[in-house]
Amino acid sequence: MTRADAPLPVGVSGDPWFMETAWRQVTPSRERICWNSLWAFRPVLTHEVPERVPSQGDVWGWFKVPEMWPTSLGDLELSPQVIHWVPWLQDRLNLMSFEQAWCRRRVDVPAS
Repeated sequence: MTRADAPLPVGVSGDPWFMETAWRQVTPSRERICWNSLWAFRPVLTHEVPERVPSQGDVWGWFKVPEMWPTSLGDLELSPQVIHWVPWLQDRLNLMSFEQAWCRRRVDVPAS
């Protein structure tokens, strides 16, 4: 099985981080943008150095933010939060056993 990132979840098309559809609040002195959306997600595996960010294409999955993290396998099965794992990773990881993970999201800073 090849190591690659998970595809976008079913029903999501295009760029999940498209800033034009994000909630915004603009005042004369600042702009606030809501980053709620799908975020890339990847557990730190036991043989990895936690300070080294895995590269794109190295089994990143998807996780909706904000959402509650399941605390047990039973919660994972009943949770509204769906974690979109890469099959390569899911076959090698006890989904409740990792202690650290990376989350990633692209942010396009408006010129204004």
